[in-house]
Amino acid sequence: MEVHGFQSESGDVMPMSCHANNLIQEIVNTRGLDKKFGKLLMSHNTTLPTIYTLVKTHKVPVDVDIATMKLEELKVRPIVSCSGSPTERLASLATLIITPLLNFIPCHLKNIHHHLQLLRELKPTDLRGLSFYTADVCALFTNVNVERSIEYVIELATAHWHDITTFGLKPVDLHRIMEVVLRNSYFTFNGRLYQQIYGAFIGCSVSPPCAIITVYMLERNSIYTDPFYINSPLRKLYVRYVDDSGGLARNEQEAITNCRIISDKDEDGRIKWEVEYPKKGEYVAFLDTEVKVGTDGNISTRYYRKPQNKGITLSYQSHHEHPTKCAVAKNYYRTATEVSSGPAELQHSVKIVDGVLRQNGYPNPRAFQEKEKKKKRKKQHTAALTTLCLPYTTDYDSNQIRNYARSIKVPVKLVFTPGKTLKQMLCSSRPLDKPGCLMSNPDRCEICPLIENGVCSRQGTVYQITCIVCDMEVRYQGETDRPLHHRIKEHLRAARNPPAYPNNSLGQHYAKQHPNVPPKVKIKILDSKRSTVKRKMSEAICIHKQKPQLNDKSELDSIVRYIAQ
Repeated sequence: MEVHGFQSESGDVMPMSCHANNLIQEIVNTRGLDKKFGKLLMSHNTTLPTIYTLVKTHKVPVDVDIATMKLEELKVRPIVSCSGSPTERLASLATLIITPLLNFIPCHLKNIHHHLQLLRELKPTDLRGLSFYTADVCALFTNVNVERSIEYVIELATAHWHDITTFGLKPVDLHRIMEVVLRNSYFTFNGRLYQQIYGAFIGCSVSPPCAIITVYMLERNSIYTDPFYINSPLRKLYVRYVDDSGGLARNEQEAITNCRIISDKDEDGRIKWEVEYPKKGEYVAFLDTEVKVGTDGNISTRYYRKPQNKGITLSYQSHHEHPTKCAVAKNYYRTATEVSSGPAELQHSVKIVDGVLRQNGYPNPRAFQEKEKKKKRKKQHTAALTTLCLPYTTDYDSNQIRNYARSIKVPVKLVFTPGKTLKQMLCSSRPLDKPGCLMSNPDRCEICPLIENGVCSRQGTVYQITCIVCDMEVRYQGETDRPLHHRIKEHLRAARNPPAYPNNSLGQHYAKQHPNVPPKVKIKILDSKRSTVKRKMSEAICIHKQKPQLNDKSELDSIVRYIAQ
């Protein structure tokens, strides 16, 4: 992954948000689209993407303890999380439009077992003398040329524009959206701003379909050309699931040649393949299956898990309903049965599943494999039912509640959720992220120096503003879901220009007590709640207990009315 790092300047995220919003507004006005559609795509209170890494544990040798390895020896995936970024909603729109294009790619696998269906449709006479091989594109996402990828997507989209849902957009609109999404490749790490100068973000929703289409265009101009395709075993079977491909070849050299022909069509020379060709009479792994073509042309398939796989699944001791655990176990056995081509292969597959379930505390795993007698149940029309989510405690309690609701004919669909786990309450998915200045530069930020116990990027806060111009410090308390920086800036603008903000308490205070005096305040964060109701309740409690001078009774009444609603 090639990146460029530099010292960020104030307001780095704002131009991206404005650019994205202006583009949406322009498209909506030009195409005469519904304004509500445009509002759904507008981004507000965004943050720059951040990067984290996932270790490729399947690349670690089985006999090596990962804890003893040096950092430079580990192979990782650079994941750039675009959640909450300025271009997240634009990326989602582009993904909705171009994902259906994958249906027009002949080698694209619809699911991870689609290749088994295609293999079983071939006759043994067609497979004699051939072997099934696999190939993996090395670091596909970070080696994709973004500019060329956009061109490939637009070319394919234009050819099938009337076959997909476009939401009233034109190809030129999609082109502009993808340029904004893929070319603004900025992210933060450890308080510093970086730009990915080549490839696409792995954590961006539009990257997977773009990468799939890009490789297909290379395949279309190489292995799908008439002179090669007619005489190649690939015309019988060639499939690909994102960056993992599989095909038929007479020997290993032919398999390597097939992949090289595709790579040669990449003008940048960055798309490379790792080929795995089976030895005679051996299986080759593809996704979660193993495939072998016998000398007689018969196909053998079975379930597969990598040796490095830790076998972690839903624990039998977890706080989930018993039917949920049964469903997990049954799905394992169902998968093992579907991918196995014969009794011997099924025995091998079931043995793997047995080991996984026993490792996770399931007593007598084979009991979940037994077929249950289907009971005839009356069809219930759930369209008019209201879903009611309740915390799960025990199976007994859940059954009692269900039975009682059914007996009194309450029109609700009961769903029992496991609730938050200790891991979710005590751990963070991004533990290395440090809260910092929203402007990425505290020295040039107007708000950060005013805050006593935090930073201006905090969201979902109950705050207190104290006017230090007054001899007896006057306070105001409020709450905001936005970053604190934006809300405090509004208060300061109101204090500098009170006539423009007649409903702002701090502005009216300065208009009456300190006319033409620059505002001097200090900020304190009293509480932090992501839930709006809980945050307003906390604000009401603070106002009731501390009775700040600038809060009037009408504000407290409006809070109570909101909570009551």
